[in-house]
This record gives sequence, structure tokens and C-alpha cells, in this order.
Amino acid sequence: MDFPIEIGKILAESNSRDMSAHSSYGVIRGPIDLTGCDQEPVHRIGAIQNHGALLVFDRESERLVESSLSWQRFFPHCESENKDLDLESLFDADMLTELRGIAAADRQTLLPTTLTGGEEVLAHRVGTRLVVEIESLTAASQFDPVAGMNSILSSVAQAQTSSAYLAALAEKLQETLGVHRVMIYRFHPDWTGEVVAEAARGDRRYLGLRFPASDIPQPAREVFQRVWVRHIADVEQPSLPVTRPSGDACSFDMTQVGLRASSPIHLEYLKNMGVGASLTCSLRINDRLWGLVAVHHEGPFLLRPSARAGLEVLSQMVSFRLAQLLQSESQAAREECESVVLAMVERWETAQGIALSDDLEVLAALMDCDATAIFEDGQWYRRDGMPVGDLNRFREWLVNEKLGEEAPLFHSAALPRGLVPGFLGALAVAPSGPEGSLVCWFRREQAQTVRWAGDPGEKASPSPTERLHPRSSFAEYVEITKNRALPWSDLDVWKAQLFLETFRKVAFRFQLRLEQRNQALTRSNLALDTFAYMASHDLKEPLRGIANYATFLKEDYGKALSGDGITYLNGLQNLAERMTELLDALLTYSRLDHQKIDPMDCDLDVLARQTCELLSLTRGAEVLIPKTLPVVHAYRPFLAEILMNLLTNAIKYTDEATRRIEIGALEDSPEGCTFYVKDNGIGIPEEHQDYVFHLFRRLHGEAARGGGSGVGLTIVKKMVERHGGTVRLESEPGQGSCFYVFLPTFPHRSSAESAEK
Repeated sequence: MDFPIEIGKILAESNSRDMSAHSSYGVIRGPIDLTGCDQEPVHRIGAIQNHGALLVFDRESERLVESSLSWQRFFPHCESENKDLDLESLFDADMLTELRGIAAADRQTLLPTTLTGGEEVLAHRVGTRLVVEIESLTAASQFDPVAGMNSILSSVAQAQTSSAYLAALAEKLQETLGVHRVMIYRFHPDWTGEVVAEAARGDRRYLGLRFPASDIPQPAREVFQRVWVRHIADVEQPSLPVTRPSGDACSFDMTQVGLRASSPIHLEYLKNMGVGASLTCSLRINDRLWGLVAVHHEGPFLLRPSARAGLEVLSQMVSFRLAQLLQSESQAAREECESVVLAMVERWETAQGIALSDDLEVLAALMDCDATAIFEDGQWYRRDGMPVGDLNRFREWLVNEKLGEEAPLFHSAALPRGLVPGFLGALAVAPSGPEGSLVCWFRREQAQTVRWAGDPGEKASPSPTERLHPRSSFAEYVEITKNRALPWSDLDVWKAQLFLETFRKVAFRFQLRLEQRNQALTRSNLALDTFAYMASHDLKEPLRGIANYATFLKEDYGKALSGDGITYLNGLQNLAERMTELLDALLTYSRLDHQKIDPMDCDLDVLARQTCELLSLTRGAEVLIPKTLPVVHAYRPFLAEILMNLLTNAIKYTDEATRRIEIGALEDSPEGCTFYVKDNGIGIPEEHQDYVFHLFRRLHGEAARGGGSGVGLTIVKKMVERHGGTVRLESEPGQGSCFYVFLPTFPHRSSAESAEK
């Protein structure tokens, strides 16, 4: 065996060169930071494993710009002192053609080929460089990638669950490669990893154990996100520096270099585990790193590049099948969730609106949780009796710090303690925006037992001039974690996202329908307004003519008519006058929705007294105002009309001899003012109280109680609503009636005004 090469000889030959750039790698200078592993530039390590050689050429000039010293072993015909080496001086014509084709390619290309000595050569582009790797096959494993892949894939093909599939994969891969251990390692959301399948010789087992995130730090995970296979042939062999002819350290990104050396910290970590060589394959689900297949051997284990290329294809095929199995396993739960959400949608469609509070129990059953709460229309609807104060504090925290228009979903298993007393886990969605409705699921604190491979808290404390060392023990370490709830699974988050997306689609559909109906209603109202105006305006003219002709007849021919004739003419005049009154009322009512109002502070006391004085002069009715009335925010012409109609109505339905009418106000509230008009008249039965506000609805005959159009109270209600207020009635037959009018304190923009703007 003539490999690994004699590292001592090469280092002796390079005695005069400045090797500080490589020799200092892995040394932590300055204050010790236990996150040092997360800062290691593993992709720019500047060294290779010593069973091969690396040559880096400039793509344009084809000159050799960086290399490992071991390249001389493969090109003995070249003098070591030659400073002008290029592609043409190192490779024959056939190889030169292939390499130039790779250098000119538009995308990164990997092309294995063979030198005359039996070595394998890999070449690919990295930016402006052409990278050539040469590996000897003398000590390589005889693993046949084609036969091996077929054997492995056929053995695991029958597995119907992800756990069975991964277990079978570990067993068959260990058998086929002839290695001591194969572990399949799954990442959790916090990037800790758990061994979910294992096949191994000997007594040491890691199945079910957890590894801290620092064991595979962020830079290493980024590499595994970019490459499918990473191979370390012998952890005991020193690495070879890659330098420029000047002796400077190499500068290019070595992520895709198969010969790339490993971090000294990682090599020490492997030695502490009793590993002599390793092979790591990425497992990715939806292009995201899901886990790793870790192959460990107790001694050196060299795989040829073509074998690694086969394992790269295997990793991709395994990832695809694993994704299918995981999707299948969650499909039943997903279908059940979809049916629940579909049932909600059907209820919303039937009701022509969304009321989340009606679905509280359904939404609570959607998640494995301890409590559920819905915030809708400014009110909390709760399950399991959570205090409203706690929920308001949680909502304020969410809106201010976590939720936004682009982030309508939040989940955590470790809420700030005390934020929601008794609960540390929360999953919340804001389907109509952070200030709108909110659906929240909560979980209580739950202690969890985690079995670690060694104490995750074990850290060395080297001096400032020494590098950080990895932990040395991997014996099982049991930890009970508190201050957390059960984490929300990917399926939990998927359910919340499904509900969120479905709500928004249905709400958008309802909004379109509402806009279409509003447009149709606007057109209909416009047509009705036009008709009402034309009817009231155009019909008045013939009515005036009828009334005038009746008057002329009485004046000119009254003596010639019998008593019945005069009666008929009087009736004709009365009908014309009533029709005119009805048309005037209809015109007034039709204009209320579109009349622009400008509310301001009005002295209700002054206006009420002026109205009472006018009624005293015209109707001889006295009205009591026991206390000074407050200032209200209203449109003065409407307020005067409201008072006049309510007082006229009270006068009409009270007996003059016993009449008592009173105007007063309830105690002020921050939201607005409520005033009332109370009488001791005939009263209204409860079953008829809603009818008095309907257009043209009268409870008595046309001539009874002084007649009237039947529109006065309808106009009162419409004018109050234009202010954003309400009017209600309390009445008993024989005891009188009391109309309460509520007007809000702050200016209110009506729907009609909003539409105009």
C-alpha cells in the first residue's frame, strides 16, 4: 500500500514556506467563546485529506494558482520548482480536452475520469477556478455502487412506514458497506438531533439518544444542505495544506471539494466516539435538511469517488421515498383536519357569514391542547375558563411583538413565564389581520425526559491560547427539562395554516359577494330614490289641481249642489291633502340616507325648550323639562326633527285633560348620551312595539288621534341611526310610552358617507 503518502517527507520539503495560515486553523484567539464551533469556516478550511491531491487552475489562463504539495506524486515528470505549470504541461491531450470542456461549461460540472496510473480524477468549476481532484484507488473499498444501490433499494422497498424504512436502510447499508455502525439521525426544530435508526456491531448503542445542536453546528449544516455526501477516510492522518505558489493560504470555497479536510474539533469528536473513518449522507425533505445518515468505521475506510457518486444518488432516492412515507403517515390526520375545516366552510356558506365563536368547540378539537380562546368583534369566547385579563395581555403582546400582516401565525412552546399564567405553549392565528379576530390554542407546562448521548452541558475550558475541545463522553445522560410545553408539531402548524388559508379564501369570497350586493343595493336604492322623488314631485301637481277644482266647485256651484255633493267635495279635498302629506313624508324619508350631515356639539336643553315653546303655541300642549338637559353631539336639523316628531307623537296619543309629557336625560356615559321623551298616554301593546318604526304603519285608523302619515317614527329611527345611535321604546297599554334616544359622544361616519368618500 503506497497511500497515505509520507506526510513527513512533504512537510520537510516545505520547511521554508510560511505554513502559519494552516497551522493556526482551529486555534481560538482572544476570549473563549463556547459558540466557536458555530463560527468555524469549514468551507474554507484550506486543506485536504492526505490520500489525494488538489490542483486549482485559473479558468482563463489555465495556470496553476493553488495546490496541495501531494500533486507531485501523480506527476513525477514535472519539476517541483517549476513556477509556470498549467493544464497543458500536466495532462495529455484527451484529458486536456475534457478539462477544458468542464472549465467552459455554464454550470458547475462533476466529471470522473481515470489517469494512466489507475487514479480517479474529478473536476468541477468554482467561480473563476477549475478544481481538479486526484485520488488513488489502491486502498479503496471494493464497494460496487451499482450493485450496492440495487441491493439496498430492493431490500427496503417493502417498508410501508418511515420508521421501518429507515431501520431497514441502516441494516442493509451497514451490511453492504461492511462498516461497524450506521446511524440515521433526525433533526428537531431546535436542530438537536435524535438517532431514529441504527445498525451496529458491539455493545455501544445510540438509538433513541439525542445529540445537542452544537455537535453539528450551523456551518456544517449549511454544507450538508449543499452537498449530499461527505467522506472522511482516516481521522488519524494529518491533513495537507492547500497553498498558492507564493506560500499564501488558499482562498476559494471548498464546499464541493470531496477531498476537503475536516475541522480539528470534529476529528477529535470522532476519535472520542471511537470512530476511525466516517461517511455522512444528507437526507432532505422539500429541499430542507431533515437528517443525516452517519456511517462510522473503527479503522480507515476509503471510498472511491465513483462509489461516493453512487451514494449521492442513493441519498436523493432515499430522501424522495422518505418524503412519500412521511406524507402518507400524516395524510390520515390531514384528511381528518380537512373534513373538519370543510364542515366549517359549509356552515359559513349556509349562514352567509363567518362567526368563529360558533365554532369554538370545533376549533378546540382541531388541536391537541389544554385551552382554546377566540377573539372576535372585540370580545373573547373561551373554553376552559381562561381569565379575560390574561387573554388581553397575551393578545397585546402578540400584536405588538409577534404578529403582523405578513406574519399571521405564531407558535411557541416556551412563552415568557407569567404572560399567560398556567400556560407556556401557544399557537395563534390572526386570519383577518393582527388587529382583527384571533384564534388561540394553549398548552400547559409539561416536563419532558430527554436521553442524551453524553452530557450536553459538558464543555472544556481551555486557556486563551488553546483551541476548544469537544466533549469526551457519549454515555447516556438523562435530562428532565422543565419551563416548556409540548412543542407544536409540523402537523399542528399545518392545521393552523390550513384553517388560516381557508378562512381568508372564504372571507374574500364573502367580501366579493357583499360588494356585488352593495352595488346592486346602491343601484336599487338609486332607482327607488328616483322613483320616490318623481312620484312625490310629479304627483303633487295633479293633486293640487284636484284640490283646486274641488275648491272652485264649492265656491261657484256650492249652492246648486245637494248636501251629499258638498260632502263629496270636502272628502275629495281631504284625500288630496292626505296624499300630498304622504308624498312629502315619502320624499323626506327617501333623502335621509343621502343627506350629508355635519354633527357638532348641540345644547339639547336650549333646542328642547324652543321646540316645546313652539308646540305650546300651535298645539296648546305643555311639556315638562325637570332638569337641565346635556350637550349632545348631533346634526342640529336632524335633532330638532327628532324632538318635534317624538313630542308630536306624545301629544297625539295623550288625553288633553290628564296629559303629562316629560323630556329628560339619563346619566352621561363615556360612550354617549341617552335622552328620553315620556308620556302618560294610551300606551302600546308589546306585540306592536316594533311596528311603530315601520314605514306607513299606524296602529289606529287614518282619522283617529288626529291622523298622520305613519312616517314620523320611521324618520326618527333613520335620523338616529345616521348618527350611529339607537332608539328604543318602553310602553304598557294604559300606562304611557317612553322613547329612549342614544347618541354617541364621538363623531360617526355613516355607511353612506363612507361610500361617498
